[in-house]
Amino acid sequence: MDALLMWELRAHLCRLLPVVTAFKAADGSGRGVLDMQQFLVFSASLNPDMQRSQAELLYRQLDAIEAGVLGFNAICRCLLPAL
Repeated sequence: MDALLMWELRAHLCRLLPVVTAFKAADGSGRGVLDMQQFLVFSASLNPDMQRSQAELLYRQLDAIEAGVLGFNAICRCLLPAL
């Protein structure tokens, strides 16, 4: 495999690992989705300085179809748009 591609994949993995860890910790039910309360735990673990109101606003924006839960892919599209 191309060395540059491998380097880029490692860089993405380094950015993704803390997100995966925080998502799993917040997803206490193991369903693979986060409701609002779980998302607040998730966002606080990634950014302790984020205000609750900011996290709630972000949740509502990500849950545009008002499903009441967010999957991992939806969160990653926001946090890691380069992937």
